[in-house]
Amino acid sequence: WQEIRAFVFDKNGVWEYRPASHSLELVKEGDHRNLIAGTKEFSQEFVLDAPASILFVADMTELPEGEQAKAMALVDAGIACENLNLACASERIATVPRATMDVASISALLGLTSRQFPVVNNPIGYAK
Repeated sequence: WQEIRAFVFDKNGVWEYRPASHSLELVKEGDHRNLIAGTKEFSQEFVLDAPASILFVADMTELPEGEQAKAMALVDAGIACENLNLACASERIATVPRATMDVASISALLGLTSRQFPVVNNPIGYAK
């Protein structure tokens, strides 16, 4: 089903990764990294120092209803996140998996439905 979608947030905009063409497609212009940093109640400002953040979204649109399908989508998001972590480590790029983010605002920005939800994000860059 390939239900995991990846989005790149940087100071210029938000792009969606298109696996078939191995390319990025601009979704929204502008710097929206503050939504990845957190909410008004809790934010991790170090995220704004990273040149980019990768957001993994579980798209349940084509999956059957039920907790088992949702659980497997969450597992798949974890696998995608771990693959990103390993790729960054191999290139000596710093990253950390995070669940802190403004899910409601990100969903609105990206036009996500109730069956598409942000799961985890990774700010990426070189360590200071």
